[in-house]
Amino acid sequence: MIGHDSFLTWKNGYCYCAVITSAEYFKVDVVTHLPSDGVGTEFMHSGYDAILEHENNRVEYFRRGYAAFLEPLKNVAMGGISLCMNMPGAAKQKLQAFLNRWRTHAEISYQLYISRERTGVETDNTVGNYNYDEHDLFTGFKSMYQVQDAQYTQPTPEKGNCPTNP
Repeated sequence: MIGHDSFLTWKNGYCYCAVITSAEYFKVDVVTHLPSDGVGTEFMHSGYDAILEHENNRVEYFRRGYAAFLEPLKNVAMGGISLCMNMPGAAKQKLQAFLNRWRTHAEISYQLYISRERTGVETDNTVGNYNYDEHDLFTGFKSMYQVQDAQYTQPTPEKGNCPTNP
């Protein structure tokens, strides 16, 4: 996790308000290792290109998942999410609980998406899905899984109980 949750608070008449100014967010690093010495001995150039495409698909589902589920938390302060309550500290407390629920739900949704897409990409490596030339060198896959888009609906915080709610 990177960053921290912070809020700006103020009093507006009988209301106590808060706005999210930053939120703790996830960082994801993906590392891919590719064979570099097998052209001509284990696979043809077309086979190497197929391996590259396969590995790019693996990186792509991490990229799409991050963009859909986790990155919005990084940018939450730009959304001006604010709340006013009639009790001191209640707005900040509700916004903190909202961020905690959002992070938990986003992380679970991200993991489920990654698991589903990893399973899909791994179908490329099933027995019978490889093409070989006359010298038994790998030339490519018979079919390749297409990474699916990640769909996520960003949550919204509860409404405040103060008449001057932003």
